[in-house]
Amino acid sequence: MQENINNKEGQFIEKEEQFIENEPKNSENVLNEQNSELDETLLKMQQIEKELTETKEQLLRLAADFDNYKKRTLKEKADIITYANEDLIKGILPILDDFERTMKVVQTSDNIEAIKKGLELVAKNLFHNLNKKGVEPIPALNEDFNSDLHEAIGSIPVDDENKKNKVIDVVEEGYKFQGRVIRHSKVIIGA
Repeated sequence: MQENINNKEGQFIEKEEQFIENEPKNSENVLNEQNSELDETLLKMQQIEKELTETKEQLLRLAADFDNYKKRTLKEKADIITYANEDLIKGILPILDDFERTMKVVQTSDNIEAIKKGLELVAKNLFHNLNKKGVEPIPALNEDFNSDLHEAIGSIPVDDENKKNKVIDVVEEGYKFQGRVIRHSKVIIGA
C-alpha cells in the first residue's frame, strides 16, 4: 500500500513537472496570439485613420471647390447685371448720332419737311432697335379695354354701343418686353 501511495505520488509529481514545463510554453503562445491580434488591430486602426485623413482632405478640397464656384458664379452674375444693357446702349448710340444731326439741321434750316423726316428717321431707328431687343407696343386704340394691358385714366360718354368699354384715345403708349407688360397704356375709354 505504501508502494501504491508512492507510485501515485510519483505520478502526481511527474504530471506537475510536465504542467510546469508546458505552462511557460502555453502562456507564451497565449501572449504571442494576443500580441498578434493587437498588431492586427493596430494595423486596422492605422488604416482607418489613414482613410479618415484622406476623406477629410477630400472634403476640404470639395468645400474649397464649392466656395470657388460660388465666388465665380457671383462674379459672373454681377458682370451680367453690370453689362446687361451694353447691347441696348450700343444700339441706341447710332440713334443718338442721328438725333444730334437732326438737331443741327433744326438749328440751321428752315425746311420743316427735312426736320420732320429727320425726326421720323430717329423715331423709326429707335423703335426698330427696341423691337430687336424684344420691346413691342401694346395695341390699344379701338381695342376692348383690358386692365392687364391698359390703365384707364378717364372715360367719355359715347352714343355708339359698339364703342362702350373700348379705348377711345391713347394718352400714353404701353409696352411689353419679351411678352411681359413693362408699362400699361394710359387710355380714355368709352362709357
